Amino acid sequence: MTFDTKGRPDPAASPTNPSTFSEQQSSNSGPSAASRGGRRPAFIPTLLGALALATGTYFVGRNSAPHSKPVSVSAAPPSDKGGSKQAPRDGEAGGASRDPDKMSEADAADSAITLDADAAKTAGIQTQSVRSALLRETLSVPGTVEVSPNGGARVTPPVAGKILALYAVPGDRVTAGQRLALLDSPEVAQAHAAVREAQSHVADATAQVQTAQAREEQAKSRRGSAQASLQRQRELARTGAFSQPSLQTAQSELNTAQSELAQAQTDIQAQTVIVGRNQRLFDAQVVAKAELEQSQVAKTQAQNRVDQAARRVDLARQSVRREQKIFRSGLLTRQAIQSSEADVRTAEGEVRQSQKQEQAAQTSLGGARDRLGAARANLRAVEGDGQTEGAAGHLAVKAPIGGTIASRTVTLGQAVERSTDLFMIQNIESVVVAASVPEASVARVQVGAPVTVTVAAYPNTRFSGVVQSAGSAVSEKTRTLTLRCIVRNRGGALRPEMFARVNLTIGRQTQGLVVPDAAVDEDNAKRFVYVREGEKYEKREIQVGRTAHGLVEVSRGLKAGEEVVTTGLFVLKSESKKDELKGDGD
Repeated sequence: MTFDTKGRPDPAASPTNPSTFSEQQSSNSGPSAASRGGRRPAFIPTLLGALALATGTYFVGRNSAPHSKPVSVSAAPPSDKGGSKQAPRDGEAGGASRDPDKMSEADAADSAITLDADAAKTAGIQTQSVRSALLRETLSVPGTVEVSPNGGARVTPPVAGKILALYAVPGDRVTAGQRLALLDSPEVAQAHAAVREAQSHVADATAQVQTAQAREEQAKSRRGSAQASLQRQRELARTGAFSQPSLQTAQSELNTAQSELAQAQTDIQAQTVIVGRNQRLFDAQVVAKAELEQSQVAKTQAQNRVDQAARRVDLARQSVRREQKIFRSGLLTRQAIQSSEADVRTAEGEVRQSQKQEQAAQTSLGGARDRLGAARANLRAVEGDGQTEGAAGHLAVKAPIGGTIASRTVTLGQAVERSTDLFMIQNIESVVVAASVPEASVARVQVGAPVTVTVAAYPNTRFSGVVQSAGSAVSEKTRTLTLRCIVRNRGGALRPEMFARVNLTIGRQTQGLVVPDAAVDEDNAKRFVYVREGEKYEKREIQVGRTAHGLVEVSRGLKAGEEVVTTGLFVLKSESKKDELKGDGD
């Protein structure tokens, strides 16, 4: 038997019988040259081989590995067929027969990386337990990133005008309602003027209504007074208060006339006596003729007063008789009541007239308010929420949605129409990914099913979403059905027209062991994880199955409850590569 430079049997130069390795050797030996991929050259130094034969022991494993163990080996006995020796098979060290799984576990144990708690904390290593979870089968199909139908908006002015100011440039992030431009529009100015005119008409009509209401209140007040007066007249009529004063007045005038007549008759009697006396004295030539004549004149005047008083007495008696007749007929009472009723009718007519005037004023006010409402509606239609304080003709153009300014097609001072595109806004917080599903798998995909999306630009990032809709027909050329998936675009990483890989969740749910996808590493088309046991971190090959929502199913290589590294893999990979390089150098 020959040995390599590490004191191990050389299978190429010294064929041995595989049965010569004991069970103890199989369980304690380190990685063989074959298990290391035949990377070390097979030198055969005679002295080292002789020393190995003399001692019966040799060392395997890396010189620097802390887990290298001495393994005993015995010389191969002669075979049953004349002592001929069988050449070792590929992958067997010195022709030893070893279980590949046991050999892999031994190799992993020897290559485990030891890190104490402080070193693991410094390296930022974090772990999660292998657990059981419900998983579904996934279907991976190609896709293309598109802008969501609600994720884009063309900004156009609500009215024609001239651009006075621009507040955004391509690449700016804007929010819904943010001001993008300032527009000077004659149409907006006219709408403001129409609103002001309508407001003036409303004010005038309101004043007319108030005036008519004041007149109506006055008319109602006069009507109330007339009605109260009529009520009083009727009460007085029932007591005869209207005829008694007139009759009493006539009777009083008759009494006065009769008193005057009596006084005049007394005076005429006295004057008659005086005239008779003076006549006698004149005849006796005691008094002058003038005195006689004077007394005669006084008598004549007294007679005139008697005549006048007699006439007044006659008139007063006639008046008394007339008033007595009126009193008996009740004529004054009817006149007083009729006069009061006429006042009431006049007041009611004034009330009706004032009510008509108020109704006309209310109608005019309603029309003015309608015109004001129409003017305001027109103003809202032309300027929306872009009203600018202090400038009736200025209009602020605002962003209808939040997003990024993709383009701007206008400049300062440019005249624009309603159809002119000012800005293009794209909102890619969520995007649509159009996935092409083969015809054979169409029946296994459902609307609402969760999906994950990856792109070449971010291979380690998975974007989550759901199937929003499915196409109505299969493509005649590609025999695929287009699914549209709404995907949340974290950080805006997904850009329109990117090619993507869409993982669709299909099939029924089954139980399986899962680990986070961040824990799985790939090396030479093999999948590995690092399993933590205390302070040791063992690199272990696994077989994976389904993937869904950041989880990877492990079909072989792990047990439930084991701790796998999810953060800090780079440090462990670096240490592992360092050990391999040292081993290769041996």
